[in-house]
Amino acid sequence: MGHRQQMTPEQRLEWDIMQYKARLEASKGHSHSYMSYKLYEQLEKQGYVSYNFSTSYETSSEYEAIEIRDKLRKEGNFARIVSTANKLRIRTFQVYYKPKSSKTNI
Repeated sequence: MGHRQQMTPEQRLEWDIMQYKARLEASKGHSHSYMSYKLYEQLEKQGYVSYNFSTSYETSSEYEAIEIRDKLRKEGNFARIVSTANKLRIRTFQVYYKPKSSKTNI
């Protein structure tokens, strides 16, 4: 396929569908909740505790946050990642976790 202007309508449709699917696949797993006061209250009420990384309670590495979340889940905890962003649009990630209770309602 050439440039978009040189494509037939069928080729453009096929190209757009392919691009849409690629965007969805690329963003899969990267949509974390953003921290708000309401979310913080909800997490606190449910008994979640913030994970402490080696230097602070948050990290700028999404990969590190995902590794910690997966590790905590393997250890038998509920774990989730919460994202924050400052005015410079620098995202940081916090991991909140709580142990799974022995009584589960299924």
